[in-house]
Amino acid sequence: MPAGRWYDTATGRAYQGGAAVPVEVAADRLPVFARAGAVVPVRGADGEVEWEVWAPAPGRGGAGMVVRESGVLERMVSRWEEGRVVVREEGRGEEVRGTARVRGVG
Repeated sequence: MPAGRWYDTATGRAYQGGAAVPVEVAADRLPVFARAGAVVPVRGADGEVEWEVWAPAPGRGGAGMVVRESGVLERMVSRWEEGRVVVREEGRGEEVRGTARVRGVG
């Protein structure tokens, strides 16, 4: 597994990369990992974009890309600010609108 913190997206369990990491999984599940700080756009129940954010490691950040219906590519960044994970569109000051679920905390 590459260096850094990684999360099993099904269980939320954190793994430290930089070495081989044994992972037990059921035969009917393919393990999928998200890098700490990843911002993943997902479709919400109402069809709108929601954000699944994997908690960045302390002192670090992360990012993810989304292509809007207009074809515009936007980069979303995640950071710890004042004890909470915040997601912003790169280059803008305000937090992203909509639902953001932070995973891998607590």
